[in-house]
This record gives sequence, C-alpha cells and structure tokens, in this order.
Amino acid sequence: MFTPVQSLFGGGLLFISVTSLAAYNGKVAGISGIINNTIFGDSAPWRRAFLAGIGAMGIMLKFIPQLSGGHSVPAFPFSIGKAMAAGLLVGAGTKLGSGCTSGHMLCGIARLSKRSIVASATFFATGAATVYFTGGVPPRYNTVYPSKDELSKLILFITAAASTFELLPAMIKKKARDSTSQSIVGFLTGLTFALGLFLSGMTNTEKVRGFLDLTRPQNWDPSLLMVVAGGLVPNMIAYQLFLKKKEKATFNSRFDWPTKKDLDSRLLLGSALFGIGWGLCGVCPGPGLVTLAANPSAGIFAFWMSYLLGSGAAGYV
Repeated sequence: MFTPVQSLFGGGLLFISVTSLAAYNGKVAGISGIINNTIFGDSAPWRRAFLAGIGAMGIMLKFIPQLSGGHSVPAFPFSIGKAMAAGLLVGAGTKLGSGCTSGHMLCGIARLSKRSIVASATFFATGAATVYFTGGVPPRYNTVYPSKDELSKLILFITAAASTFELLPAMIKKKARDSTSQSIVGFLTGLTFALGLFLSGMTNTEKVRGFLDLTRPQNWDPSLLMVVAGGLVPNMIAYQLFLKKKEKATFNSRFDWPTKKDLDSRLLLGSALFGIGWGLCGVCPGPGLVTLAANPSAGIFAFWMSYLLGSGAAGYV
C-alpha cells in the first residue's frame, strides 16, 4: 500500500539522523559499513552505540505500542533457505560494493559521489529484475493516509528529533570527552534512524519489493519515492550548503568521507549482488536490524548468520 505521508516523515527522520551523525561525528551513516567494521574491523565505540540505538528502538517498537501507533514491525515472511540466500548475497554484495541503500543512496548521492550514483543505479536495477523474475508482489495497491492522531504523532517525532540534535552540542560539549560525545550521538542517531526506517515502511519487505516491482503498475508501491523526497533531497541540500563548507565536525577533528572515486569491478559486482539479495527478500542491513530486534524469528536469524558469512568471505576477495 502507498503511504505517502508516513513515508515522507520517515524519510525526514532518516535525514535528521544521517546529517546529525555527519555534522557531529564526521561519519557516514552507511549501515553495512558500520556493521562490517564493528564485527571485522576496529569496532569503534560510536559504531557500537549506533547499532545499540537501532536495537533499542526495535525493542521499543515491540513493547511500546503507543510509539508505533499500534502497528508492529512485520514478521520476516520468507523461508530459511531464501533468507540464507538473500543474506549471503547482501553480505557479500555490501562488502564488495562498499555500501547499501543508506551509505550509497542516502549519503553518497547527497555528496554527488559518482561511485554511489552508479552503485545505486546498479542495485535498483538488479533488485527490480530479481522481483520481476521471482514473481513480484500481490496486486493489492491502495493509498493509506494517517489519521489526525497519527499525523500529530509524526509531527511530534520530527520536532523532537530536530530539537534534540539542535540542542545536543550545548548539552554535552562541556560535560564529555569527544569520544563519549561521539557515542552519545551514535546512540541517538541510531534510535532516530531506526524509527525513520519503521515509519517510512522500509521494515516492511512487501513494501520494498512492491517498490521494486516496476513492470506491474497495478502492484507498484511508490512509498520509497517519498523516502527520497524526505531523506535524500534535504540531505543533499544540507551537504552541499552546510557540511561541505565545514572544516571539521563538532566532535571530531575531521570528516571521514569516503575517498575512493574509481568505478571498478568490485563496486559493480558488489552492487549487483546486493541488488539481487535485496530484491529476493526486500531487506537490507538497516531494516534487517530493526526486524531482528522487534520481531525475531528463525528466518531473520538465518538472514543475519548468512549475511556475516557472506561479508566475511568477501573480505578475502
């Protein structure tokens, strides 16, 4: 179903999260990179805090129905075999291709990175092709708007998130070392990011696959376009007009932007593999973490075990 308003507000929360992480910590909110570096790399405290924030929001969505408006994070609906195949492809693909929808689309395209533009085009194309060849989604398109109470809650979420991150430097700058400040920012941006994923519909695998079902107009769900409008577009404006001109981040002496610029075979192959896995089950790393915390099942556990296997193996390629 098409949820234009909800997805727009969810995209807005994603924008606030990734822009705040960049402005304060000088870091890119590439979820696959954060996961891979936490498991296989330096495991920096801010990364662990970010992932803890995602997990905490997933648990809150499960046990605090008022927060989720009575809706729950949908169960992972695929078989263990399909979950393992998707996890392996997503894990290997994001490692080889240096990112997924968050790092390449939300953050990379905002910086006008050629690598991210090519990667995004590749995984969207292969994702759409995978959905087409695996049968698409059921034809039950309709548009759903929020009630007045739900709209009030969406406005409250956006206002609270924007206010918190606007006031954050004044609240913690003189009370904590930069490493501690980065962890606080990491946790809060993780919380906000997870809520944005939920509200936007990206934790709903059918909505994601519905967006990729481009060849069947009666099935197509354009909700993720509203995520682009609410998340990518303002992030691009913020980067080009603000972040690009800052000499250093608030709690970091530099900005850790990706430096690779070449369009190599690893980027193309990795993006294609990720797109196939994404199209197969409609889940990428960020939404997959929220689902793992909010609605654990054998299927989503199988996805993550296979993801780590794929990512670890691709590190040797």
